[in-house]
Amino acid sequence: MIGYLQGKVLKHTKGKILVGLGSSKDGCIGYLVSVPSRAEYQGFQPEEKIELYTHSFVREDHVGLFGFLKEFEKDLFLSLLTVNKIGPKNALSLLSVLEPQVMIHAILQRQVSKLTQATGVGKKAAERIILELRDRVQDSKDPVVESSTSSLKKHTGINEAESALIYLGYKELEAKQRISLVLRHFKGKEVPSSEELVRLVLQKTQS
Repeated sequence: MIGYLQGKVLKHTKGKILVGLGSSKDGCIGYLVSVPSRAEYQGFQPEEKIELYTHSFVREDHVGLFGFLKEFEKDLFLSLLTVNKIGPKNALSLLSVLEPQVMIHAILQRQVSKLTQATGVGKKAAERIILELRDRVQDSKDPVVESSTSSLKKHTGINEAESALIYLGYKELEAKQRISLVLRHFKGKEVPSSEELVRLVLQKTQS
């Protein structure tokens, strides 16, 4: 099994990179690797150095080598393959239209419509991905996942605080503005809970 490649680009087309190992003098071996078609994969030119974290997929009806610029992206690809009826083409299609952080966010927020942007991924497939991966993603200790989860929690807490203030009689715009004023004091720090945000807004209003 080939898990990692470091070489030079021999040829590059959308979704495929031919990676050469060795020198032209001593003989070069080329590996054709399927890669996501996102923008960061499109800029590689012939003779440019490249390193990819790879996965060899072998089945009776399909053999392929898939590569990713980051190891975490490869891990996400492998996680997608564990979902019922999601094959390598579906998984690569998802990673071609969604960055890993965006996909994680979509899974955590159950955004079916986000996942169905990928070719070959319908509503039922998207729902299976969310159902089978959401808890695993949520419990992951990977820094990229933790960053996405933290961002989601922050966004959710702010929304809950806004809703609470509107319920207390604030206009939507006023609630957003007052929360923004409070959040300025927490720049670079952990954002307080929704309850704490509401308490601080009311405290400032009364002072």
